[in-house]
Amino acid sequence: MRNDERHESERIAFGRAIVAARKRIGVSQEQLANEAQIDRSYMGRIERGEQSVSFDKILDVSRALGISPAALFESMMEQDESSSALN
Repeated sequence: MRNDERHESERIAFGRAIVAARKRIGVSQEQLANEAQIDRSYMGRIERGEQSVSFDKILDVSRALGISPAALFESMMEQDESSSALN
């Protein structure tokens, strides 16, 4: 797998990890975006894996979710492994 393909796969897994965490706490994408002080459409692109995310935004999102950045990355790795197993 080429780096750009790997990066895309990892962005998608990261977005899925955010969606899963957001749904666990019962907030909408718009509520999360507001709490993280991120535009809702930008949050949508992050969740769909269409947007590369800066470290600062990762911190903002994880704080808004009430979890550590490490927990987000752990969930991302689980998402990525489960999608790799399907392929």
